[in-house]
Amino acid sequence: MQQDYGVEMKGDWVDTLWGAIDAVVHTDFPDIRKIAAIHSRDHGAVMIFPRETNDDGKDVVRLYTQINKRDGVEKDVKGGVKLSAGDVKVEDIMEADRQVFSFCPEIFHLTVSNFRFFILINWSSRK
Repeated sequence: MQQDYGVEMKGDWVDTLWGAIDAVVHTDFPDIRKIAAIHSRDHGAVMIFPRETNDDGKDVVRLYTQINKRDGVEKDVKGGVKLSAGDVKVEDIMEADRQVFSFCPEIFHLTVSNFRFFILINWSSRK
């Protein structure tokens, strides 16, 4: 469509891979049942959205997690090769969640159980 109208796209592409999981989350983070966002300089970001309770009466949370940022640099989880959604497992998403919550390890801990859904989303944009 851009070619049809003679629009030239300038700038570098930025690809960001995000994972979303619905799970029961065990943490001492005080706002886990509120819509919240955590941004870690070194490990990316997590957006928190409370969901319904599961069949066991436990609170479910959806976590949207940036999974391609480690040690302050956007890169892949596997090392050296650009990630695609097919390269990522739910364990990679949960590890990225733990990394983001580690911004204050003496206070906040995170474990995920009763996982029931996950999806990967690749967002692309220009700088």
